[in-house]
Amino acid sequence: MLVYFVRTETNFDEMVEALKAKFGPDFIAVRPELCFSEKFLRYTLFLAYKSFQNGTASARTMGLEWLCRIAGTGNVSTALKFCLPPREKGSVVGIACAKKIDGAELKGLGEPVKAGLAELEKKAAALFKVSKNELANYSLEDLLVERAALAAVA
Repeated sequence: MLVYFVRTETNFDEMVEALKAKFGPDFIAVRPELCFSEKFLRYTLFLAYKSFQNGTASARTMGLEWLCRIAGTGNVSTALKFCLPPREKGSVVGIACAKKIDGAELKGLGEPVKAGLAELEKKAAALFKVSKNELANYSLEDLLVERAALAAVA
């Protein structure tokens, strides 16, 4: 799993359509804080693939199912509200993709930016409502993988 952070030069919808044209459906564009852990993204992608394989997917496309697995819900609307970044030009977006994307392929869509993973992890903990007590004993990455696994069987 490869993760990229981009400050958009277009609005979010235009950027996603351009990425779909270049890379097909094998990517997601989400809030940057959701990209703090490649392990969590890889695991939720695995859950999305398995749900399509088993016929239990709640969404029509792999990308939407992946968002549902990240958000821990079977409701696509809730997953979109939870995962999608601001749609305005100039906002920072996290892109998770199985394929390598070089800077030239992002030309016109956005400017690659560095993201502090520690800061993203703090924001993710707040977004997922993980308490400091939980974080005292376990890593956020492990807690979210466990939550995703439990949501998949619920």
